[in-house]
Amino acid sequence: NVEATQNAIDAARWMHTAAKTHFPPAQNTYGLMLLNGTGVPRDERAGIEWITQAAANEEPPAMLFMGEAHLNGRYGLTPNPELARAYLTAAAECPDQEVVAAAKKALNEPSPPQSTLRLDSLLINQPSAPKKAETPIYDQLRIDRDASSANMRSTDKRE
Repeated sequence: NVEATQNAIDAARWMHTAAKTHFPPAQNTYGLMLLNGTGVPRDERAGIEWITQAAANEEPPAMLFMGEAHLNGRYGLTPNPELARAYLTAAAECPDQEVVAAAKKALNEPSPPQSTLRLDSLLINQPSAPKKAETPIYDQLRIDRDASSANMRSTDKRE
């Protein structure tokens, strides 16, 4: 359907514009659009960079997504249980009860879990978590955010 395709392209363009303003829900959504190829060419590397940025900015669905991705080694990521635990622990402290339940489940499962939230449910605009007191988990996520920001600036210059 031409209209649906144009709508997806328009949505991706607007999401990218909002993501570049450092709005975590838009960063997460745009990253998911890149992973799925929704309105944009499919690009796993860029999608993971945007979702990493959203997670570092304390976006609960992004923290859950990155925790599960690092736990399972998906989307080109090497499994990293320590980083997965940091993301999942942070997600388990957010106000979104669906994310909290999924994060706690992932933290308590002995083997790598299957995704506990459907990818399309993460595309729904979720409220960002309130800022947390400084903790080692957020220090690690801040390091990821700073590295991701540097990558974003170099990627944006090429566009």
